[in-house]
Amino acid sequence: MAVFCSRCGKPLPEGAAFCASCGSVISAGATAAAGTPAGSTGAAAVLVPASAGAPALYAGFWRRLGAFLIDGIIIGIVMTPFGLGLWGTIAGIAQVSHDSPEALAAIVAASMFVWLMRILVTWLYGALFESSPWQGTPGKKALGLRVTDLEGRRISFARATGRSIGKWLSGAILCVGYIMVAFTAKKQGLHDLLAGTVVRR
Repeated sequence: MAVFCSRCGKPLPEGAAFCASCGSVISAGATAAAGTPAGSTGAAAVLVPASAGAPALYAGFWRRLGAFLIDGIIIGIVMTPFGLGLWGTIAGIAQVSHDSPEALAAIVAASMFVWLMRILVTWLYGALFESSPWQGTPGKKALGLRVTDLEGRRISFARATGRSIGKWLSGAILCVGYIMVAFTAKKQGLHDLLAGTVVRR
């Protein structure tokens, strides 16, 4: 017997606790499943907002920190060729001339390029994965976390971009924006509050 999400209409796997497409919580036995004849006594499952019954499970500080570390390792691997290129450039310049204005300008330019690439990679890594059907980066996926809007829906690339920008602000204020996750009701960091998102388990 097929069961479908009452919010987005996507089919639900048997025994699912939430809809993988929109993130809504599944409540067993609330209504008949799609395609079930009227008056059937078979078990059914539908989705209801978290506020209507089952509480939403938000990801806490330590679980999110674990995901952050996994993602940091992945981004570090991606950035390794750029870092090696920077050190190679500096070493090459040092062998020729390390105290001329031209050499200093070349080192600064190479450093700026690597810094800008780091920003680009970090932005696209977060925004593309969090707005994808995965609804989270590989680090979040590995720990069973999803980024959604306040209603449990998948976020857009634009919202994910705003969240990525907010992360820079969260880190710039001595990481207070990240520490807020441990103290807010929905486990939201400053970047979540700014983007209107939550991280669910």
